[in-house]
Amino acid sequence: MPRPAALGLSLFLCAPVPAAAMVGNAGPAGDTIGRSLVMIVSSRANVCTGTALTRDLVLTAAHCVAPAASYAILPAKGAPVMTIKTISVHPRYDPQSFAANRATADVALIKLAAKLPESIAPASLSAANASVAVGDRFVVAGFGVTALGAITGSAWRAPRR
Repeated sequence: MPRPAALGLSLFLCAPVPAAAMVGNAGPAGDTIGRSLVMIVSSRANVCTGTALTRDLVLTAAHCVAPAASYAILPAKGAPVMTIKTISVHPRYDPQSFAANRATADVALIKLAAKLPESIAPASLSAANASVAVGDRFVVAGFGVTALGAITGSAWRAPRR
């Protein structure tokens, strides 16, 4: 059975609709998804995306917070990095399964030492968007590079399908 993240990525890559750029945590008019995103930076120069669930709690992928590095949160371009208090990786996450493209609980929670700035709006979660089924429309958003081989980039989002 394919992993939901892999399925979502494959649907995104196969779709003919271009991604829309987000700059400074702001997307196209009327789109608020960018306001809940933060960047996770590591001491190994890796970058990942996190989603603010509350003012001091961020959801990310477990593979983004491997124990061999230290991490901080960058809430917006030009903002000072924020200190992380604790990182909790799902107990069923298996790095070897992840590396072998096998299903695993690739999820982690980051507790911040201080509250995120007011410009970051925690994601709005409800029972209506608790699951994704084949054919459902959803938004995929995150930080990434804008050109092959680039070391800097911007936030992006795939349009709602």
